[in-house]
Amino acid sequence: MESVRLEHCQVLQFCSNRWKENCFVLVGDGSGSCVVIDPGYDGAAIVDAIVTRGLTVDAILATHAHVDHIASAALVQSRFGDPPFFCHPGDEKTLRTAHSYAMFLGAEAFAAPRAQRKLSDGDRLDFGAHEIRVHHAPGHTPGGCVFEVSGALFTGDLLIKAAKELSRLPGLNPEDLHASRKRVFDEFSPATVVFPGHGRPTTIGELERRFFSEIRAIAP
Repeated sequence: MESVRLEHCQVLQFCSNRWKENCFVLVGDGSGSCVVIDPGYDGAAIVDAIVTRGLTVDAILATHAHVDHIASAALVQSRFGDPPFFCHPGDEKTLRTAHSYAMFLGAEAFAAPRAQRKLSDGDRLDFGAHEIRVHHAPGHTPGGCVFEVSGALFTGDLLIKAAKELSRLPGLNPEDLHASRKRVFDEFSPATVVFPGHGRPTTIGELERRFFSEIRAIAP
């Protein structure tokens, strides 16, 4: 587990699973509760960290519904009184078939999350110490979202650079992916901190320089 500071918020990062997927737990300063983003296959470590700190869970948010980002959502719910699970409706099909897809990948089976709530573009979610702004960013999946917290972005797999754009996973739309990436690069400054679904925290500017310099060169 790693820990990073944002303004008025501590971010706990978990990444020890097969796909090196990042789960983030947001803990507001002076708060007895947290918000969990993308609980994948690190369920035991996530639960232990929350219990050790004596926290409750206000909500679970999914940047998208691929198996490596939601596998522990039901586990977290069962341990902390069924906090609501938020996902964009564009990913309803992906969510419904996630269990079957996990079996196809030879991954550990898991239960579907309960108490599901729908995210919409422009939503402002208030969870005590946390105000989270939702940006719908389709492309990696139809219901992909970016979460803006204290000026930083939790981007899921939107800004992951893969040789084949993870084409084996369901929901990919290259045109939407390009448009969503361009919108993020246009709307946020190069200094904006990014917490990606895989890999280390970085910035918009670094991602653009290293992986996505072609985005501005191609007309939308």
